Amino acid sequence: MSTYRPIANLISNFTVKHNGCPLPVTHFTASKDSEDRLTRQLYNLGSEISSYTDSQVPNDYEDGVEVAKGANWLRTAPGIPSSAIQGFRAPGLTGIKDETFEFVKAASLSYDASIEDRAAPSNTISPSQYNRIWPYTMDYGNPNCPTCSRSFSGLWEVRASSLVHPNGTLLPLVDALSADVDDVYDILTYNFAQV
Repeated sequence: MSTYRPIANLISNFTVKHNGCPLPVTHFTASKDSEDRLTRQLYNLGSEISSYTDSQVPNDYEDGVEVAKGANWLRTAPGIPSSAIQGFRAPGLTGIKDETFEFVKAASLSYDASIEDRAAPSNTISPSQYNRIWPYTMDYGNPNCPTCSRSFSGLWEVRASSLVHPNGTLLPLVDALSADVDDVYDILTYNFAQV
């Protein structure tokens, strides 16, 4: 609950991009340490609510139970409509392999967001914070997953973007930040304002 207010304020202030288009925000949410009512309120504010694992431990979802459990909890406890639950993100963005995508498809989800997109001049796929790869289908495989070899027709990969500190420093993803809530709020505000 300590992060709910700052996040709700942030998305309320940035619901529309500079060009007038909606700015979607996705929350990868697990039942552990979440409040059903607040999860539903974020959904009602226009956020996408997607699945995460309760264990929040990398590689602890290899049997598929954690993937399905997260999606099922979202459908029941906070009452998010099944049609609105579309994505999955692996804890720590690690342990991604073909079986991960099998579990995502089996849970009736449309996309995975477990591969980090770290913008850098040396990255030919995403050379800068403002020039990133678009989401892609895995109809012909996943070229950005070195441990993957199969295709997953109809399943999408939406890469998880790294963040930029207001001073220009490239940061890890928000869940890897060690900053306090106010610092994270400032970092997210800065990144949303750049979209």
